[in-house]
Amino acid sequence: MSTTEPLRPRSPVFTPALRRLLATVLVLFGLLAVNSLYLVGISGAESLTGRNLQTPGYLYMFLAHLGLGLLIVVPALAFGALHLRRAYRLPNRYAVRAGIALYVVVVLLILSGLLLTRFEGLEIDDQRVRAVAYWIHVLTPLAAIWLFVLHRLAGPSLNWRSGLVWSTGTLALGAGAVALHLATLAPEPGWVRGFEPALVQQPASGPLPVARLNSDAVCAECHADIAERHTASVHR
Repeated sequence: MSTTEPLRPRSPVFTPALRRLLATVLVLFGLLAVNSLYLVGISGAESLTGRNLQTPGYLYMFLAHLGLGLLIVVPALAFGALHLRRAYRLPNRYAVRAGIALYVVVVLLILSGLLLTRFEGLEIDDQRVRAVAYWIHVLTPLAAIWLFVLHRLAGPSLNWRSGLVWSTGTLALGAGAVALHLATLAPEPGWVRGFEPALVQQPASGPLPVARLNSDAVCAECHADIAERHTASVHR
């Protein structure tokens, strides 16, 4: 009498812990998407107008981009690795390949962001390397969204209406933030960028007076710490 070995139940691809981790990643990615649309919108407006549109609010949003980017690193990498470990041997190879490609793109997105971040004692100053990292960082989110859609299309059917609502809301919030920024911007005071690519501006009527540039007191208005060190130095 032949006996057959009972089939061992396969562990689920998504455990409750993985679902919570995925929810965390999606929330952080959603916030980053709105933030990124705003930053890209302001950069685009600067290119079109030739004006420096970076206000303190813009700098806070840029700081938020850095903070959110660092926060999402561990959850995104952990979820991708754990999910891939559970799903790698599933028969739906198309979904598996799309998932692997998505994970690789996410790793490139994170690495390029870290290369662009200036840490104390650990920063990349080579402009060619920074330019490559910048464009990788700009293009990989688009590739990640496309691969995520392909990955999900190959899996169980989803309610795509919620995704459409989320995408529309993200675009609306990003566009609204850019519109609010431009609407509240102070009128152009008649200054131009005479030392491009630096963002410093000078009066459109002509260069700054030499007497002002030669005054230590004027420099100390913005660089008090440097002026204080210089005052007591032998170099002075």
